Amino acid sequence: MPVTVSSGQQQPVADLDGEVAKAFKRLVLVDAMKIAVEKAGNARTMNMVLAGALSVWTPFKEEHWAMAMAEMLSGPKAKLLEVNRKAFELGREAARG
Repeated sequence: MPVTVSSGQQQPVADLDGEVAKAFKRLVLVDAMKIAVEKAGNARTMNMVLAGALSVWTPFKEEHWAMAMAEMLSGPKAKLLEVNRKAFELGREAARG
């Protein structure tokens, strides 16, 4: 959800799912916020849920994603690595259906 919508500055698009479904032959909807909050336990991992879902259709191997996460979440951010890995995997699962 765009920040402008979540902050109340803009109204959401009516029937967004329907509009997107018309534009694409194959559509996989992932409720990243719900997965991040209810399954990963941290709303801020929503981006990693989406990255995980996206990774299903990219040519990059899963271990490359894992290495990139480990590199980006090192040092003081290392405490965030496991929850982000979990969110990533949940996104992959959601995309596969």
